[in-house]
Amino acid sequence: MPPAPILLPAEAGLPALVEALAGLPRKGGVVGLAPALEMEALRQALGEGPPGWEVEGPAVVVGSGGSGGGRRWCVQPLARLEASAAATGEWLRGLGIEPSAALVVNPLPWHHVSGLMPWLRARQWGAEHCGLAPARLRRPEELAAAWPVRGRPALLSLVPT
Repeated sequence: MPPAPILLPAEAGLPALVEALAGLPRKGGVVGLAPALEMEALRQALGEGPPGWEVEGPAVVVGSGGSGGGRRWCVQPLARLEASAAATGEWLRGLGIEPSAALVVNPLPWHHVSGLMPWLRARQWGAEHCGLAPARLRRPEELAAAWPVRGRPALLSLVPT
């Protein structure tokens, strides 16, 4: 039987996620991420044990489908997320960009896979990660002052709705 999942509200922030991931058992530990308003739905989904949520190694469960339909909970094994980050790093090197020298700018919510991945990539590559309030994207004149990127590559992930 897998250990009980760790449920982490998005409002707890990235330091809480780092601590939760570090505390996961190497066999079957799961961290569930959701905004406080969706924690009960996540708790119910994990409590019911939907088929496929049990994993061999540590994993993260994140919500999906919020902007285009009903919420679905997706199991993301940490090993696969790390493999994706490594593959992205190799792709960047092939383009002549050293991932560890990059600034990873992230305007996406970290409790979704689209916001979690930039942070995981930066962590794996040893790159700097900067959270970016989505409102700043509407005021580009503030971006240069907030995150000067002169002399190094900046990476930005966006997801259309």
